[in-house]
Amino acid sequence: QQNKVCSNRVDVGTVTVGGFQLLKENATTNCLNYELDNANTFDDLSTLFGSSIQASLSGSSGYSNAAYNFNSIQKLNISSLLPTQSIAGFNEMGVISKNDGYNVTWNADPNNQSGNVVVLLRYSDFLSKQIDPSLTTSKFSHHIITADDGSYTISQQDLATFPINGYVELIVGRGNITQWNNAGKVIDLISISRDNQDFVLIP
Repeated sequence: QQNKVCSNRVDVGTVTVGGFQLLKENATTNCLNYELDNANTFDDLSTLFGSSIQASLSGSSGYSNAAYNFNSIQKLNISSLLPTQSIAGFNEMGVISKNDGYNVTWNADPNNQSGNVVVLLRYSDFLSKQIDPSLTTSKFSHHIITADDGSYTISQQDLATFPINGYVELIVGRGNITQWNNAGKVIDLISISRDNQDFVLIP
């Protein structure tokens, strides 16, 4: 847990989510983050998606020992983009025509509290210049908030600011948030799921 202005480190003791203990990061910043080190665990974390999860705190003098149930969201999986063989060195990427747009699909989640997802298009200046050295080094993005109904059509208007041969990351994400009042202190329990696909824009 970290306070909103990060003026001091807040230790809430041992944090467990869905039976998995979160690790305290060792960073020397003023914030103290707790995270699950997925890269170094062989545990199957798939059970955390789309289910009721218990989070608990223990061993902290500043926070009382307590447990709280919250609903997590389903793991988000978006559709694969069309493979391209047209740009050397980027054959594993997808390709989208700037003139045609693209219909992206994903698995909808009826338990999504907001009922929405965020569709984010993010330009990669570094990778774009590997394809076409003349492209801009500016960083920019475009996002759309749309219904979590499993489908959104990326339009010409959405792609208008992105250059031909530009390398773009497509991210679809959703989340639930629950506030936990523990010993007079408010803790936000946030469940976030996202998936991404990379693509190159062609005429």
